[in-house]
Amino acid sequence: MIATSGARLLQEDAVLALCAELLPLATVVTPNVPEAEVLSGRRIRTLDDLCNAALVISDRFGIACVVKGGHLDRKLVPDILCEKGEIALYDGPRVKARETHGTGCAFSAALAAALAKGQPLRKAVATAKAFVRKALQRSVRAGKHYPLNFLPS
Repeated sequence: MIATSGARLLQEDAVLALCAELLPLATVVTPNVPEAEVLSGRRIRTLDDLCNAALVISDRFGIACVVKGGHLDRKLVPDILCEKGEIALYDGPRVKARETHGTGCAFSAALAAALAKGQPLRKAVATAKAFVRKALQRSVRAGKHYPLNFLPS
């Protein structure tokens, strides 16, 4: 819905369709902070705000929700999973990277892959977070950019 840069990726009518038609069919949703603000209708500035947004989104759509906390100004990057009213915190050190473009998509794809391989949701979230962390740590220069590096070391 909203890129890390702040660019809106969906028009308002598409957001309404997403909320009304797609999210109720999902198992889990993985919004970043700006997306979670739209889905929850709340401002997110603190870890408590992140938890509350995850609870609201999970309850509103009847699905699990992982709110990605990379937009918060913290040394540790908090990701919050809310599943059936239960909150789990996944804190990890912030990786100093020149670019973070694609991390949200990489996280959701890694999460889907871990779930497809039979991992329970809590383990799958940890797997996806570790996958993205390694991709950021392995970033290498490619022309003027430093894209995520998914290749094994």
